[in-house]
Amino acid sequence: MPLIDVRPHYLATGEHRTLLTALAIGGLVSLTVALRFGGPVLAQPNTWSQGPPVPTSRSEVAVAEVGGQLYVVGGGYRLAQPTNEAYDPAVGSWSSRAPMPRPLNHTGAAALHDKLYVFGGFDAAGRPTDAALEYDPAADNWRVLAPLPSPRGSPGVAVLDGAIYVVGGLAARNTPVTEVYDPATGSWWTAAPLSVGRDHFALVSAGGRLYAIGGRIGSFARNLDTVEVYDPVTDAWTFGSPLPRARGGIAGTALDGRIYVFGGEEPSQTYGDVFVHDPAADSWSELSPMPTPRHGHGAATFGGLIHVLGGGILPGGSGETDAHEILAP
Repeated sequence: MPLIDVRPHYLATGEHRTLLTALAIGGLVSLTVALRFGGPVLAQPNTWSQGPPVPTSRSEVAVAEVGGQLYVVGGGYRLAQPTNEAYDPAVGSWSSRAPMPRPLNHTGAAALHDKLYVFGGFDAAGRPTDAALEYDPAADNWRVLAPLPSPRGSPGVAVLDGAIYVVGGLAARNTPVTEVYDPATGSWWTAAPLSVGRDHFALVSAGGRLYAIGGRIGSFARNLDTVEVYDPVTDAWTFGSPLPRARGGIAGTALDGRIYVFGGEEPSQTYGDVFVHDPAADSWSELSPMPTPRHGHGAATFGGLIHVLGGGILPGGSGETDAHEILAP
């Protein structure tokens, strides 16, 4: 019985890892969990598996990987939450960590120098905030930073050249503003704004540039296929190849020089689409869809795998899920 071509993916550096083997049987592919042992994870490319569910079901979350742990912070449909939960791929389990100092949903998160940073979001009353928070996993505590200069919810947050960019979002209306936090000095500065202000989009750092992907203008009935690319050398955004289909409420991350975009919503449905961007060719392709179509979720990479966490399975934020699905690209 021949094996389908497989690629190794290292899930963790601990003693226990899961071996996934794809077998071809009569033209059908069967993904089999074979055993746990001290070797690499093997999985057929472009396959999904299920991880342990997120302990607290919620949508409109922020997700980031810090020091080998995957953090899901904030979120909540209608009512914002301060919840902070961490997944350890080495042991395959979740833990509750110190909650944020204030409840937030539609916030953005990024990791830098083994710290988790959270910016913006809406509070429990649905108001845009100037939240700027730093979480230290080693001490399991939060620190309040100099406030975000332009309060807003649903911004894009990503790291570039040792600084944290907070881009776009929604206040009284959509904003194109780009504000940059320097953790070394604790100060903010302003970079060139987006050409198209938007919210519920994906901001991904790849190849020394930022990619602002999709999103919407105020309503999930006005989704965008727009892609803008920021070059820090010129301090300018330029338009890239658009998404194959307009999407808002998406999640995005980068792996091995490529950008992955997941899910989305419009008034009639949620989506499981997975779009992949090759920055060198400025082109898009598609992979197998997520098993659970959703929006308001987050994505992060670890050990050559992409974890897609939480979200809402119904348009508009309801139908919160504890989904934890893992893509071997």
